[in-house]
Amino acid sequence: MRVDVAAAALCFGVFKNELIALDEAIKQNPDWQKMAVSLQNLDGLNWRDVLRPAIVRWPRFLWRIFEIGGRAAVRDFAHPFIGYLVYEHLRVEFRKLMHKPLIVTTNLLHPLSVGIHMAACHAQLPTVFWEHAMTPRMVARDMGYDQYFVNCMHTRQSFINAGVAESRVRLIEPSVNILLKSVADASSPTRIGVSVNDLDDLTSVDRLVEMLRRLGSECILRIHDSDKRFNELVKLAEKYEIRLSNAAQSRITEFMREVDLIIAGNSNVVLDCLRAGIRVIYYWPGDPALFDYYGIVTASGCEQAQSLADLSVKLGRIESATAPLDTGQAKLRH
Repeated sequence: MRVDVAAAALCFGVFKNELIALDEAIKQNPDWQKMAVSLQNLDGLNWRDVLRPAIVRWPRFLWRIFEIGGRAAVRDFAHPFIGYLVYEHLRVEFRKLMHKPLIVTTNLLHPLSVGIHMAACHAQLPTVFWEHAMTPRMVARDMGYDQYFVNCMHTRQSFINAGVAESRVRLIEPSVNILLKSVADASSPTRIGVSVNDLDDLTSVDRLVEMLRRLGSECILRIHDSDKRFNELVKLAEKYEIRLSNAAQSRITEFMREVDLIIAGNSNVVLDCLRAGIRVIYYWPGDPALFDYYGIVTASGCEQAQSLADLSVKLGRIESATAPLDTGQAKLRH
């Protein structure tokens, strides 16, 4: 761990969008230091020391997660185990630091971020959560951070409703301006982006792309960088002869320039589109309990569909619309 001893905060990120969020945090706090953590590239930590005790600790860890989550937990043990090893390593390393920096993490769920945060708590270092994307309503709760910095007012309210003191939940910016653009545009979109992450059912994605191709639309499939089904989605793209956009290799702003309309489910892409004034339809045909996972649909009033039939009607409105562009200016408070 290469630490600037003068840094007021050490900011840990794993995925590209987390590191981008940390760049913004450091713009606002120039004395903070970014720590890019990558097991794949063996970067950000002394991975040899992190992994050295793996063989000894693996059996007990595996048994414990079996007791907690059964066979399903054992099947998916790899990332939690790495997070545990990072926790065990950093709780020692953090105690060696002569100064007491803030420890900033950007993800409430990923085991690496959780391990780093818990190690900081164990070493009695102050901690900050800096939101890299919207936080799900059901995830927003007090996880022991001294401060929470979030993007939107509805997210802030979710934390407060969950029992976090108002003084501990702050907005990264004072407000987010959004431009709600009606999908009933006179110009039919020829290029439609479909944003996919691991919350989206593959069968539903297949049916969606099939419908778009049947309508004659050019379709571009954007895959979240944490989606483990990348190879399956590549095959789906090949099946329908459509282009791919990899979130690990390009920013969402670049993707937006390639399309006329974006269809996205429970994804921060919805907020990105609203902020950029890009036409977006929130499409969620899955579990009703996960509808409006982040609360952004209710907060913004953006276009939404819950079935393929409903979505096709809205796309039909685009094809048949003759009225001029209907836009509405709104402000989504942080």
